[in-house]
Amino acid sequence: MNTAQREYQMKLGRLRNREVVTNFKGGIMTSDNGTLLLREANDMFQITHRLGQCFVDHRD
Repeated sequence: MNTAQREYQMKLGRLRNREVVTNFKGGIMTSDNGTLLLREANDMFQITHRLGQCFVDHRD
């Protein structure tokens, strides 16, 4: 893999025994992989945790 190819990629970690890598260069696409990207973004930035802190639960 050359430097130009790496510029379009982002490593998302491992899933079972395989490395998950995004490729933003285009080509054949599927919507199934969007959830993996969202999960990694949430893990990195704690999006859902931060959003949850914006609300106060007044229930007993």
